[in-house]
Amino acid sequence: MVDKVFLSVLISVLIFCSLLHDVSLTLSISNNSHNVIQCPDPITSLRPLYQSNVFEEGSFLKRKIRRFVFPVAGLNKCKITCLKITDQDIEGKGGSARIASGGYGTYDVEIILRSDLGGDINYRIEVWSDE
Repeated sequence: MVDKVFLSVLISVLIFCSLLHDVSLTLSISNNSHNVIQCPDPITSLRPLYQSNVFEEGSFLKRKIRRFVFPVAGLNKCKITCLKITDQDIEGKGGSARIASGGYGTYDVEIILRSDLGGDINYRIEVWSDE
């Protein structure tokens, strides 16, 4: 009887930890608040699907907004297992990045990059798969 109860509790704890692990890692934001990283297991994400630097010079007293979509054209047949949007601005004034749709676990992603007032957009976008 004790073995069945113990096993039941152990399975419940493992399932809870697994769910908590997935949520915390796939929605993590790195130390730099301008970075977005959805990459629970970077070791298995060995196949780069897309890598690019996105730069747009700022304009005085204006905000820049840039929409990025992957795949750029056609259909992606590999599930995204790692997505990194990294602010390349050394002064930490890179604005913000957010995932509007898709991302980790899907086949496409739409990203919105927004500069600070008068600032540049300067991000590195990396999309990886394990397939």
